[in-house]
Amino acid sequence: MSQKTFMVVYDYGMGGLWGLVRADSAEEIHRVYPELVIFYERPAWMTDESYSRIAQKDAYDLNAPPTGMLAAIVADRDHD
Repeated sequence: MSQKTFMVVYDYGMGGLWGLVRADSAEEIHRVYPELVIFYERPAWMTDESYSRIAQKDAYDLNAPPTGMLAAIVADRDHD
């Protein structure tokens, strides 16, 4: 199966962290990180500049060790 890029947000209560996750499917992302909300289209309010910044700084591979936002989710799980 070919990986696709999905836009996601992690709503931590006081705001949200946006990112892009490469995975085989949205279901696979949900299975590993049920805390993420998956978007199938870029939100209308998000500018090209904002999207570019996310793509450069906050892009993750689901099969790689968690870093950035994904590491924060794992850390939050450990505190619950």
